[in-house]
Parts: sequence; structure tokens; C-alpha cells
Amino acid sequence: MRLQAGHRRTRDGAFKAIEARSVEPFSFDALPASERQRRDFDVVTVYGPTSALFLDLPLLRGDEAPHAGYVSANADPWPGAVAFFRSPSTTGYELNTIVAARPTSGKTVFGFWSGPLYRYDKSNVLRVALDFGELASVTEEALLNGANFAAVQNGAGEWELIQFQTATLVAPATYDLSVLLRGLNGTERAMRDPIAAGARFTNLGPDEIGLALNYRFGPASESLD
Repeated sequence: MRLQAGHRRTRDGAFKAIEARSVEPFSFDALPASERQRRDFDVVTVYGPTSALFLDLPLLRGDEAPHAGYVSANADPWPGAVAFFRSPSTTGYELNTIVAARPTSGKTVFGFWSGPLYRYDKSNVLRVALDFGELASVTEEALLNGANFAAVQNGAGEWELIQFQTATLVAPATYDLSVLLRGLNGTERAMRDPIAAGARFTNLGPDEIGLALNYRFGPASESLD
């Protein structure tokens, strides 16, 4: 007889004695149960740390408020916008502005030496490695009309305002900037011999600064907390 799945026991002797208990096959079938409904969860987006550079620079266009300053903000991944809150104390922060665009920024690769004023600096080449963004060459006419403004920070925290006509890609996200206008709008005192490699480099975005204020900033899609 073919035994079904279940309990069985054998004993050896002059004869083999077998005891068994049959079990119906359906006993091992899966029990029917109602299908669990899938729960929908909100996707949580985690943003990296947000960084900001406050730049104390002269007026660039000439039509800004005299107390205006500049700020650039960055985060990876970019949250779509960065909100800046300010307060004269450590509480009661109010929204000041929203930076909607991620800036082109990075660091210098080599030392950046001082150069001539009021004419092109064709001797120095500024090599920068970008964290984000791209740079492009412009015509001389575009340069003289205000294209390709950038700022380089020296070790004392001062910013030299420059323009560059030629941007040459020499490695991934790394550019040589040449045909420079140096120390613009009175920032020649920020030149050094040299500004050390690793100095911060950024394009510019406007914001109102100049008062003794506290700032908090982060992804604009999140609360101040």
C-alpha cells in the first residue's frame, strides 16, 4: 500500500513491523485568506546639507539698493529652491528671500596671483574645479557688457570680483579661465600673491544683506524646523 504523508514508525526483527497513520493531502493546502490591501506611503526625499556663501561685494549693476549684498546657496541634491529666513534675535525668523537657482561654484585648483587693473590680464590663468554648473566663453563685446562675472575669496574672507572671457574645459568639471578683468569695482585689495589653491569660486546671485541679522536657510519645500 502507498502511504500518504503523515506519521509512520518501523521496527526491525525477524519480521519488519510497520505502523502508520494516514493524513489527507488537503491538510497541507494553503488556507484561503483575503488579500491584504496595499498601503500607500508618501515618498520621503532626503536632502543633503545646504551651504550658503554671503558675499560682501560692491554694486554690480548700479541700480541695486546701497545696502544690497549677494548670496549663493547650494545643496546636493538640489531641493528646487533654498529659503532664507532672518531675525535680529535667535527667534522670530521671517522669510527674507528664496534662491531659486543653483549657482555655478567650486574651488580654485592652483594659486591665483595678482594681476593688472583697468586692462586685460592675459598672464594669469585661473583654474577652477566646479561642484556644479558649467562655464562658457563669451565675445569681447559680451564681456564688456557685463558677462561672466565671478568672485574668488582669499584666505581673509575677502572677495575679488573678476570677469573672464575664455573658459576652456581641461578635465571633467574643470576649467581654465583666461583673458581676465581683475579687481573690479574696487576689489583689488582682495588680490594676493597668491590666493591659495582651494579658494572658493562662485557666480553671483543677489540678496539683501548688510545689517546685523541672523540667518537660517534650507530647502524651500521644508518648514523652518
